[in-house]
Amino acid sequence: NYSLLKTMEFHAGLNNFEDFRKDNDQVFFNREQWHELFAAAHMEIAGVYPTPNDPFSAANQAVFVGQFRGERKRIYASEIQQYLDTQAPAYML
Repeated sequence: NYSLLKTMEFHAGLNNFEDFRKDNDQVFFNREQWHELFAAAHMEIAGVYPTPNDPFSAANQAVFVGQFRGERKRIYASEIQQYLDTQAPAYML
């Protein structure tokens, strides 16, 4: 969304891509491209907001929730907390 790029002053410097965006003068992936990239990474999409028919989809931004297929490991909140305690200052947690 180029209006967003201009507003946030991100456009400068976001033009040296080495993937397919270099050929089509594109900075952000569209929804279909995200789905293709997730599929290539073997990620199952559990949910997307906004849905394509939602009025908010006009902003061309979305949040994807997914999980990777294959070997899975249960992760507990206490393990995440212990890891974050070693990686970030307490005020950020």
